[in-house]
Amino acid sequence: MIVADIKLNAATEVDINRLISWFPTARSVRVWGGPKFRYPFTAETFFEDVHWQQIDSYRLVDPAGDMLAFGQIYERLG
Repeated sequence: MIVADIKLNAATEVDINRLISWFPTARSVRVWGGPKFRYPFTAETFFEDVHWQQIDSYRLVDPAGDMLAFGQIYERLG
């Protein structure tokens, strides 16, 4: 795969629903999301804990449109 073929786009709700499947265990979601991220989670609690409405979210996609990575950009306070 050529790196130029990878694109950074704004994440959508569909992407978040895909992202949920990346975390099958409490440990995996804790390593990724930190100790305040709930597990087991529902779609609703996952959206809340990822702060979907408050933080800009992005995804890296390959040429086939498959999500390779997810990230958020926010200003830390303090």
